Amino acid sequence: MADNTQYITQILESIGSVYSGTSSYSNNGVLGSEDPSLKTSMALSTGEFAQNPYLVGSLIRRRTLPPGAQPAPVKITSATFSSSTYNNTTENWRVRISLPASSTFRSSPLLKPLVDTDNSMIWPTTPNITLSHSASYNMLNLLHTNYAFPTYQNSQVDPIAVAGSFPVQSISDGQYWVAAIHYLRSVSKMHYGETSDKGSPPPMVKLNGYGDFVFNNVPCVVTNFTVDLQSGVDYIRVPLLGESGNTEEFTYVPTDSTIQVTLQPIYSRGKVSAFSFDEFVNGNLRGEGYI
Repeated sequence: MADNTQYITQILESIGSVYSGTSSYSNNGVLGSEDPSLKTSMALSTGEFAQNPYLVGSLIRRRTLPPGAQPAPVKITSATFSSSTYNNTTENWRVRISLPASSTFRSSPLLKPLVDTDNSMIWPTTPNITLSHSASYNMLNLLHTNYAFPTYQNSQVDPIAVAGSFPVQSISDGQYWVAAIHYLRSVSKMHYGETSDKGSPPPMVKLNGYGDFVFNNVPCVVTNFTVDLQSGVDYIRVPLLGESGNTEEFTYVPTDSTIQVTLQPIYSRGKVSAFSFDEFVNGNLRGEGYI
């Protein structure tokens, strides 16, 4: 051990002699005289060399750097991910579609993951949303005129397309994906067969997202939804939920897929009659679902 220490010391002394020559920079950054601050920063103890001999190569590469050219130390901050579970005490601005106010939906074992997120289907990532409004005019074409006269007919909110990625990294994520697909299948069907509310149309849902202005309790019906099951992603085995928890049944869920939902805003005749243009312009109908 003593011989190794002596050998290391000789190497460090030889390196030090290189830095004391004419190869070091001066204080003004010109090759020539020795820079004491640079020499101090290049000091290397025998113990440091024994722990990491690669420091010698680092010193050799730094010998041509002018004073102050060494990179500044980088401060690393740890990142943490917040839970995806909805918390009523925090502001929830994520895009989501509510479950219908029906005991059938609220008590379904497959839909329990959606019940746990404030009775809503929430996109785990920020989705792409296409929103458009239309005002229809009939063109009145008079004889022997250069310009037509548009006469107003009506206004409407066009279908809203929401498309977002659904990453799945765990069994709980997979069960949420299953719940979302089952929910969309259910809200796009009428009450048919031996069931409650026989003959009723598909249920109405509420669209929310981005706070109190963009989408605030907008009443909608689901007119279409698509899911892409890609071939280039992995699939994980997910147990299905039953009344008492996980069952022996299972399904395979893609680790990444895109779910796109088309929503048509819908207002009852009473809701349309209660609309006030002045109140809408003044922003007093934000929580009423009008957009």
